[in-house]
Amino acid sequence: VTAVEKQIASREAKKQALRIVDWVDVHKVHTYTALADWHEIETKQLGAKLKEQYPSIVIETSAISSDAPIPTTQFDVIVVPVLGFDDLGYRIGLGRGWYDRFLSTQTKAYKVGLAYCWGRPVVIPHDAHDVALDVIIAVYALNQGSSRKWLSLFHILRCHRHAGSGFR
Repeated sequence: VTAVEKQIASREAKKQALRIVDWVDVHKVHTYTALADWHEIETKQLGAKLKEQYPSIVIETSAISSDAPIPTTQFDVIVVPVLGFDDLGYRIGLGRGWYDRFLSTQTKAYKVGLAYCWGRPVVIPHDAHDVALDVIIAVYALNQGSSRKWLSLFHILRCHRHAGSGFR
């Protein structure tokens, strides 16, 4: 993933996240800091836009490592990095289980994954402890033959019904 592809994909992910979540009723959001080595979609643009449009929303970011403490705050929306995903909303991340442990404590949160379109394999193996996401925003940046002409594409995968949440 080139820097330009990542920038365009991140901009499209922000645009779609702002569109599909009813942010008016959201009070607390948890997001991630993208890891450059893993080419994750950036969330800085999304966080900045949320602060601008909804200044009352509290945005928290945790340091993610396998031994990092799990936040005890209950969030309304959680934005999750996704390296691979399936139609059921299961994801592949760094493989250390931090997000599954965290998401299992967030039963009422609307869980939004940000992925590249090419991260969608046929099946993601999952166990009982794995937590499926509610929606995955899969984006792709396509160069149309010139260094200045890019097209962003997206796919919204609504993974399963999220009972009791007004954040759709």
